[in-house]
Amino acid sequence: MEHSNDIPTDADWSLFHEAEQDVSALRVAAAKAKQILGAKDWAVKRFSDLLDEVLPSERALQDQIARAVCLTTPELDALRRHRVDPLVLPAYSLVILAEEFGIQRDTLRDLLMADHKPFENARSSARGTAIAAGWQEFEQAWNRIREENPARYTAPDEDVSR
Repeated sequence: MEHSNDIPTDADWSLFHEAEQDVSALRVAAAKAKQILGAKDWAVKRFSDLLDEVLPSERALQDQIARAVCLTTPELDALRRHRVDPLVLPAYSLVILAEEFGIQRDTLRDLLMADHKPFENARSSARGTAIAAGWQEFEQAWNRIREENPARYTAPDEDVSR
């Protein structure tokens, strides 16, 4: 390292450690989601139902997961409780959650559309009357994640049982 600017500061390491903890909390929830989605006796009908099953009840862990996927904790909590139209939330964040949970694109669409249905005609849904346009953002986010790191889709799953 040639310049003192290239040396990470204590604040840099602190931010890195915090981000590492955030992703770790997400991976624990993702392991639970994969287990639930793989079970034959549990049929997931809505994304919010899955979130309610896998998200921790501890506020600090919810905060970490929200940060890991670039949502606010109130947004994640509202989605979990089926109190917000998922199509008004950042598509990229929801696609990251789905990707971590092992949910395929068509399944994600079905789950999110089931969550969206009660909001279709409500004024609270910014995209309630433009489903195709709203879903286009999800398609773009899905493709962006695949382009950013294609190895994510060929690498073996990590063991998060510790």
